[in-house]
Amino acid sequence: MTRQTFVRWVVAFLGFPVGGLAATSLIGVLENPLDGLLGGLIAGAGIGLAHGLALRASLWRWALASALGLGVGVWAGVVLFSASHDLATILMRAPLAGLGLGAAQAVLVRGTLRLAWAWPLLTAGMFVAAWWVSALVITTNLQAGFVVFGASGALLYQGVTGLALWGGRA
Repeated sequence: MTRQTFVRWVVAFLGFPVGGLAATSLIGVLENPLDGLLGGLIAGAGIGLAHGLALRASLWRWALASALGLGVGVWAGVVLFSASHDLATILMRAPLAGLGLGAAQAVLVRGTLRLAWAWPLLTAGMFVAAWWVSALVITTNLQAGFVVFGASGALLYQGVTGLALWGGRA
């Protein structure tokens, strides 16, 4: 990964708020597993498009993989921990959403990242950290039932995962 690619990757943080806004516009408040699946599919597609653009990779592959991964991850989180909007529940759902997204994307980064098998673990942990940071910023808006974290968390997520891509290139 070049420095320019790293910068593009960090700027791709915009995929989170844009994808999240699209999900919220279509499903409304996250209230049940079906909302989680549909919201995750929609937000994941936006995130995947941003990631694909940043890496100058196949947009449809990144959008499809990210949509499926995040959709399944958010769905699983809601099934296991409910759709409650308190921070504790959100932080319990977060690793599943990140694991889903990361597992789907690991297939796409395996040629560029030496430790592609670790990508889902990194994304799972970063989803928790990103939600926590976003919760500090959006505070009362947690009750809005968002599918993904906000821009502040997305910047953290993109920065740390970008460093992993940059430092772990094959």
